[in-house]
Amino acid sequence: VYERLRGSVLDVGEAEAAARGWREWVPGAGLALGWGCQLLRALHFLHALLPRPLAHRDVRPANLLVAPDLGTLKLGDLSLATPLAGHGPPTHFAAGSLRFLAPEVRGGAACALDKADVYAAALCVWSLLHGQRPFASVD
Repeated sequence: VYERLRGSVLDVGEAEAAARGWREWVPGAGLALGWGCQLLRALHFLHALLPRPLAHRDVRPANLLVAPDLGTLKLGDLSLATPLAGHGPPTHFAAGSLRFLAPEVRGGAACALDKADVYAAALCVWSLLHGQRPFASVD
């Protein structure tokens, strides 16, 4: 049995905008920062998981799931998760959503995947606060 979630932060934004007759909905700073703190706690849990800490590798708004009360955020989609360095076979390929990849991952350099997750989380919070995708000019 799974708990009922409202959808991703993207789904919530679309539903809230439609309900209010707005073109878009941007959560207030308090809500966005609260979600950001919960996201960082989820990443800390994965990165400290014993006996095999994991890197999520696909932190992006579509994978941030929200409870119906809007107060609880869950990190979903662990399909690209991989053990952190020293805890499993090395991963030598970039994975995740290009817009949220850390520059060193995008460039193919060996890097700390846990730090790349935190970079992606920071971009998610920026996106929530500003109501736009990071690096929109890249499109």
